Amino acid sequence: MSNLTRRAALVRIVVAGGAVTAAGFGIFRFARRSPGHSPSAPPTPAGQPTADEPPGPLSPQTLATLLAATEAIIGVPIERDHYANFLRWRAENLAGYRALCDRFAEALERAAGESAGKPYVACAAAVRLQLADAVTARAPGGLRIAFESMRRQLLVLFSRTDAYLAAGYDGWAGVPRGFADYQHAPRVARR
Repeated sequence: MSNLTRRAALVRIVVAGGAVTAAGFGIFRFARRSPGHSPSAPPTPAGQPTADEPPGPLSPQTLATLLAATEAIIGVPIERDHYANFLRWRAENLAGYRALCDRFAEALERAAGESAGKPYVACAAAVRLQLADAVTARAPGGLRIAFESMRRQLLVLFSRTDAYLAAGYDGWAGVPRGFADYQHAPRVARR
């Protein structure tokens, strides 16, 4: 029998666990790498905005079109200022995002003009949703992926904010509602 102390056993377990983890990460990285893959220069699909396009402010027309699209995509009343701030910040701080917003808004306006004969903002919510779906589906490969990503980001923002209001809560998660509100269930009449 060997004289293995508790400390030596723990050291061996930690070393073995580290070796298994390192081997797992190595296999994972090897499996993810495809032939001809160059991590320094990933290809940009045609039509998709690149990081070379500078960030900047959104035009009022573009912002109005995107907010109308957001209302149509989400389908319930939202706090427009919250989504406007989200879109403005991303356009002003992320390279390529303003160009993506401009392209999405232009495509929505073009589709609304062709099908409804009026601006996108003036269309009914159901028509705006159909147009947003059609524009996303018709976009070429890389741009379609970017449009779908933008829609997903807006839905994630909704799920973290306005979905709570739609479910009947007085505020979003993490938003203080005052001492009295913590003593009572949401929307319960107080005496």
